[in-house]
Amino acid sequence: MPREHVQKFVSSLKERGQKTLWYRLLRFVEDDEPEGSVSDEDARLTDFDTRKCSRLLWEKNQVRKTHTAPFEIPNTKNQRRSPTWQKERAIRCTASTCKRILGLTEESAKINFLRQHVWGLDRIETYAMRYGIEHEDEAREAYLEKIRRIDPKIEVEVTGAWEHPKFPMLLCSPDGIVKSPGMIETILLEIKCLSLTHVNPAKFYETMSPEQCKSYYLKKLSDGRVALKQGHSYYSQVQMSLDILGLEQAHFFVWSKSGSVILPIYRDRSFFNEKRARLIAYHRNVLVPEYFLRRTVKGLPPVEVMYEEYHEDENDDYFLHNDL
Repeated sequence: MPREHVQKFVSSLKERGQKTLWYRLLRFVEDDEPEGSVSDEDARLTDFDTRKCSRLLWEKNQVRKTHTAPFEIPNTKNQRRSPTWQKERAIRCTASTCKRILGLTEESAKINFLRQHVWGLDRIETYAMRYGIEHEDEAREAYLEKIRRIDPKIEVEVTGAWEHPKFPMLLCSPDGIVKSPGMIETILLEIKCLSLTHVNPAKFYETMSPEQCKSYYLKKLSDGRVALKQGHSYYSQVQMSLDILGLEQAHFFVWSKSGSVILPIYRDRSFFNEKRARLIAYHRNVLVPEYFLRRTVKGLPPVEVMYEEYHEDENDDYFLHNDL
């Protein structure tokens, strides 16, 4: 269809005085409006939009009817190779993005995050990221070999994405769940593969330069041991994963070709509880509206929208009997 016919159709929709479903699906930039400009009309949700947001939240809340404890989302075990995993991540706040979300202040950063996270645009894959993906299985085997010196019966379950029915807007994807008949409770496994193959993570300070040590996610303690820096995004990732899984301990395993180290990390409720509330607010007020407005796809900044709950309770059957 010629573009001028489409524009005429869109103009006729706008003359009706409210955004219709067709208009939302088309989302064209007017010829006389510079791309990237912001209009008051585009920067707010209509009643129809807010109801779509509430319906999505109601759909996510339905898991509370069937689950009372954390659970693995079906068909996500392959993680990056799973279309379901990609889809489920896009509409939730994830553990790996926790610190990034809470640190979004610049307009460009807000746009870039949602373009990457929700729409899969402009994604960056560094050498270190590719290295980690390619060597994760090898690192997991190295972890098993090391930990079985303590408990030969330990097994690591490879899993997909997990959610907690209390917080279905949050999601984590563990690198493994550590189990053994002799263990009182299971342990979260988080793996990091160091692409600097000559560096032993247990003694990284012996081979890294002072500049590298400063930016590295591990720190040297006074007794020579190493620990994960609490200010690093990996610490937030682990704490959010523990919260979703309802576990009390994680093994943060750092591996390289030259050595490895297992760092026990314990759940810190005082650290994460406030952050959980902020993530839930961001999900509701920013991420879900973006899912329907698609502003960042056009290079526009996302909007933060405060809207009232509309039949979102899992026991409310309104959306079962009413169309939007």
